[in-house]
This record gives sequence, C-alpha cells and structure tokens, in this order.
Amino acid sequence: MSGLEGYSIYPTPHDLPQALQRYCMEAGDSGIYIFHHRFCVCPFPLAFPVPLRDLLSKREGDAMAALASGKTLSYLMHHEKPYRPEVLIDLLNDGHFNNTPAQYWQLVRDVWVNIDLPEDSPYWAEMLAADIGNSQDMMCEKDREDLAVMPDPIRVWRGVEGSDEASALEAVRTGHSWSVSKEIAARFAKSFARSNGKAWVGSVLVSKTQVVAYLTDRGEAEIILHPEDVSGLDMELISLGTKTAGFSDPEDKLSASQTSVSYTHLRA
Repeated sequence: MSGLEGYSIYPTPHDLPQALQRYCMEAGDSGIYIFHHRFCVCPFPLAFPVPLRDLLSKREGDAMAALASGKTLSYLMHHEKPYRPEVLIDLLNDGHFNNTPAQYWQLVRDVWVNIDLPEDSPYWAEMLAADIGNSQDMMCEKDREDLAVMPDPIRVWRGVEGSDEASALEAVRTGHSWSVSKEIAARFAKSFARSNGKAWVGSVLVSKTQVVAYLTDRGEAEIILHPEDVSGLDMELISLGTKTAGFSDPEDKLSASQTSVSYTHLRA
C-alpha cells in the first residue's frame, strides 16, 4: 500500500497470525471482513505502525493500568464500543461497584447513549437489572428535575416496525426505550420500516415508579423501562402504514379510533 512503508499490513484474515484469525468475521453476506477484538475493531485490509499482536498488547496494558489507578471510565473507553457493555457487566459481577453504585449508573448512561447496540441484546437487560441501588443516578440533575414535574402516570410512546399487529405488539412490549413524544416515536417507526413493512406506534400509561431513567442526551425525550413492567398494561397500538403507500401522521390515526387497537387483556 502506497504511503504505508514500514507498516504491518494484513490484506485479508489469512494474513494474520493464526491465533488472531478467530477474531475475524464477515459483515453479513457482504464479502467484507472485520477484525473484531475488544481492543481493535477494524475492516480489512488492516494497516498498523506496529504488528497487530503488539498493538493489542499495548492497548490491553493501557486499559489495565487505568483500572489499577481507579480510572474506571478510562478503562471502559480503552475497549472498543461493541465490547463496553460486556466489560461493564464483568466489572459489576466482580463487585467493582459495590461501594460506588452511582458510578456504575453513570457509566450505564454513557454506554446507553453512545453505543449503537441492538435493543434486543441481553446486555441491556442485564445492565439495567443491577441490584445495587441508586439507579436514579443514571439521570443527570436536569433530567431528574424534568421527570419530577411530569404528571403521574406518564404517557409514553414507542415506534417499531412489524409485518402485522402481533409482531408489532411483540416489538413494542419487549423494548426498553420509549419517549414522552409521539412525534419522536413516529419518526423512529418510519425509519425502522422497510419498503414492505409497516410502521407502528405503541402507547401506554406508566407510573413514575416504573421509570428507570429519563434521558435527553440524544434529543429523544427518552424514557427507559423494564419490558416486564409494561407487558400487562393497557396498551394502544397504532398503524402508520407503509413506506410504499405513504405513512400516516400519528395525530390523524389518534383521531380515528378505528385505526388503533387496545390490548388490555393480553399478557406477555
């Protein structure tokens, strides 16, 4: 590769040392391979100023030094984003936050806001189920104040994609992320819907005692809930149509009672 004289270059996974080849994966069926390690996530071809084995060793050493000096956030940040939830849970299970629960919840907030991990990943449920108290520390002071002045119960909304009512209802019930804004929920539903899929918005009233956190970092007026806390509640499901036929506005659907279905009797 031009301009990379002196670099360690790995054009394909087969050019890696055999011990590192197990960290390679294909991105879907694209034919593009990615080196996927907790200290390095990068698509092929790879090029580094030092051998990859040395790079990984250096990054691991820096991470462990940060942890030893009490810099937990720095330790977490030394890991690649996809691995941070797992690393945080490992620290939790090792008792690292037994005396500092507020620090744990602040790190959960950072991971939640900054990592694009699928919402059905079991890591989210495990992180949010931590039984160490102080979960309100997942919120900043301003978000706590905003939550405090909201009515109780709070109406929340969740946008999903589904081929029919049953699949949409399942997607609504199994998620952690909701919004106090139906417009934001509708925006997500439309962005999730594929060309032949339908966009749906679910709505439910929840008690403030069920709210894990209210977050505004991403401009989503986001309410985080445990799915099991909403599965048996009176839920309204609204179809916004398809991308091909043209989406409906949620306000139009709410004003037309025949287009929404209430699920008071269904249980997860």
